[in-house]
Amino acid sequence: MVQSVFHDLVFAAFVLLTMGLPLAGLAVAGTARTLPQWLEMAFGVALVAAAGTSAVALRELHHAVLATPSLVDDTVFRGRWSAAIYILPAALAAVGAWLLASRAIAMARWVAVGGAATPASTSPYAGADGSGEVGVVLLALLAMLVIFATDSVTSTDIRLHVLYVFPLAAVAARCTRLRAVVAVLGLAIVLQLANIAADNAALGPFLIDSAVDIAASVLVAVLGRRGRRAYLRVEELARTDPLTGLVNRRCLLAALDAQIARQRRHGGVFALTMLDLDGFKQLNDSRGHAAGDEALQRVATVLRAQLRQIDEIGRIGGDEFAVVMGDIGMQDLADKCESLRAAIAQDLQAHSLAVTASIGGRCFLTPPADAGQALASVDAAMYAAKQAGRNRVVCE
Repeated sequence: MVQSVFHDLVFAAFVLLTMGLPLAGLAVAGTARTLPQWLEMAFGVALVAAAGTSAVALRELHHAVLATPSLVDDTVFRGRWSAAIYILPAALAAVGAWLLASRAIAMARWVAVGGAATPASTSPYAGADGSGEVGVVLLALLAMLVIFATDSVTSTDIRLHVLYVFPLAAVAARCTRLRAVVAVLGLAIVLQLANIAADNAALGPFLIDSAVDIAASVLVAVLGRRGRRAYLRVEELARTDPLTGLVNRRCLLAALDAQIARQRRHGGVFALTMLDLDGFKQLNDSRGHAAGDEALQRVATVLRAQLRQIDEIGRIGGDEFAVVMGDIGMQDLADKCESLRAAIAQDLQAHSLAVTASIGGRCFLTPPADAGQALASVDAAMYAAKQAGRNRVVCE
């Protein structure tokens, strides 16, 4: 009797612990901005480790209560809820993997932009540039190994194969490289087949279970890739100007904020250039909006051809463009702006479009207070170029 009560108390403590830890993990995730990253990652590792430990503990408790009739044995391990109790370790592993993946991706993006602050994204499809991809793959592999180990120590009437879809879906949604998805998919299939084979089932059930698991894994991978592509397409439409294909004002300001943060951290110089088209309204009034759209597209083409790939080019208004240039001095900025002015005038004249450009630029030796202040100072230089007679360059 005493042993039976002891088993019941142990199981009750186990349930409270494995329910409390995921809730604690969610609380940690909710206060991620106020906690040190290393502490949050350590907690994620602890959750994953606790998931494996708790699964093994469940198996041992099951063996211990077989010889001692108890409430736990009758209602849990032999009842219809015998498989559901393993959801608790799975929840531990899922929350822990989520914490680790979130921190790993955030840290990878932070390093990629040189310590600049970037807006947090809660989308499962974030990381279009591949940032944090290695971390996601490693965490997915770790999660699958935990699932495999847990599935191996449980009884044959408890199947955890469906849990493989979670790390697989994470990799399919977050990773840019198809070979990473294929590798993780292959490992998931191998581990599932190994678990099924360990059950010593007949050939018929083995083939059926294998086919179902393989089909489900492939379906998750395909849907994850399609969901990623659809999201990235929508994101691209939200960040670019549909007429010129350049980034829009919001994204250009974000690039400017990142450049300011990078300068504060590492020093160096950067420049901001704004240009406004002269005679654009008259062109629209005399020849229609189709001619105006052609002029804007021609200007965008010239900017792409004249500027470096590392320069961020954006359309920030009707006929206003801006460029964020990193690592460029004052004289190089003045020469580049003059080259842009001449190239725009020559290209538009060659296409019978009576439009020129007034350009203002500024080289920032020290970081401005914010993007708004930087934009205002360059805007003043651009209007000075207009007041000087248009089709001019003013750099400060």
